[in-house]
Amino acid sequence: MKFICSINSVVAKHVDAITGKIEAKGNFTSFNENWEALEASTEELAAHLKQKSGLCAWHLHEGKRKANRTGVIKAGLIIVDIDNQADHKDRDGNKVQKQELTVEEALELDICKKYLTIAYYSPSTSEGWPRFRLVFGLEKPIIDANFYQWFSKEIYKQIPGSDVRATTIPNLFYGPKKETDLICTPGRFIPAKKTDDALRFFATLPVKSTDEGDETIEILKSAQVSPRGIDLTSLVSHTVRSVLDGEEVLDRSSTMASVAKELVGWVNWLNERKIAVRVSPLTTAQDAFYNIYEYHHDENGKFYRILSSVRDTASLLPAISLASELGPLAIWKKVKSVSRSTFDRYATDEDKEKLASARKKQINSVLDASVFELSTSTQVEDTSNQTQSNLTQMKTPDSPKELVDLQGGGSANQKVTENTIADTLISNLGGNLLYDNTLDQFYRYDQELGVWYLYDEQHTRLRLP
Repeated sequence: MKFICSINSVVAKHVDAITGKIEAKGNFTSFNENWEALEASTEELAAHLKQKSGLCAWHLHEGKRKANRTGVIKAGLIIVDIDNQADHKDRDGNKVQKQELTVEEALELDICKKYLTIAYYSPSTSEGWPRFRLVFGLEKPIIDANFYQWFSKEIYKQIPGSDVRATTIPNLFYGPKKETDLICTPGRFIPAKKTDDALRFFATLPVKSTDEGDETIEILKSAQVSPRGIDLTSLVSHTVRSVLDGEEVLDRSSTMASVAKELVGWVNWLNERKIAVRVSPLTTAQDAFYNIYEYHHDENGKFYRILSSVRDTASLLPAISLASELGPLAIWKKVKSVSRSTFDRYATDEDKEKLASARKKQINSVLDASVFELSTSTQVEDTSNQTQSNLTQMKTPDSPKELVDLQGGGSANQKVTENTIADTLISNLGGNLLYDNTLDQFYRYDQELGVWYLYDEQHTRLRLP
């Protein structure tokens, strides 16, 4: 039995030896082109994979991947990508493992016992985190891209740990990193009768007017744009800002998907409140894509395939609403820090009141250095009560002048902590003080001019009587 597919033997020369993929600033053209159309047996496919060749389920016009499904001819494989990965990252921006399926469990699945052709490890697999691909040959090729995608997703639903993002058309897969990463070659296939039955059922389904990727694009395009709108790039998460600043990323597709989700989340929230932005979020997404991949977003359809992977677009909100203890209220706090005029104009009185009451009382958690003095006693004592007593006796200054007195010419026995200073600044300046942890600077808001300015030691002293 031979199966319709394409292989890429050129890309193996350009992949990183450690990751098995093309790294940032690498030769992506070698991956998007050079696809040789084949009708290959199980043994022939296995031989190509052992040579680290890339694999595609489709015959492609001129051997190239193009945008918007143009150039796909016919497909003879269903390739299921088992990532065992959660759909989010941890606080440090690392992928999160969600172990749902081992190789041994996969081979025991009924669908694999009946129809599996080849299985091999993905280049991103590692010890303790198995990632692999299950290849199902088709006895009867498929030429309808919409049916193929639906049929693929139906198969993915039956296999835990599968990455539905890999069902975009046409998807290109890297080969394994080494010859021994070929798991097995049962040589089975999905019979033509099964494909025909699925096609008849698919014909009864309502026709979708748009592709899922178009839904994400339509949301990004729906934002109100005005020269006087808020700066969206100042609102987005640190991950998105770092991409827009040109910083390199480790996982390109996952990072771009995170960018899309964050932008969609902000558009959803801003549109609901009829708040405009200065630049179209779609343009921002395209800029981010160029920074990540270093080629135009329209070149090979990768941009649209990633956007098509975004799910539940209507329910997405900015990441800060999930990361902050304030929840959705943190979104207003972010808007306030970026544009006080926008906050004043659009936030309801209830939102403003909730945000004001959510400000936590500062707690002095810095221990007095005298607790650790060793000269007074050689015995180890319980210092918890002593620490509490010392902190209770400490006087929090009521004004900047008293603060300066304590820092400079005050009593030598007076002890001032960082939290004491923070207490004083908060009590005197409240919401008009902003700390930027990126620049490590304080800023103060001028109510009359409506601008933020650097709040350094000189400004503090100028305000002292």
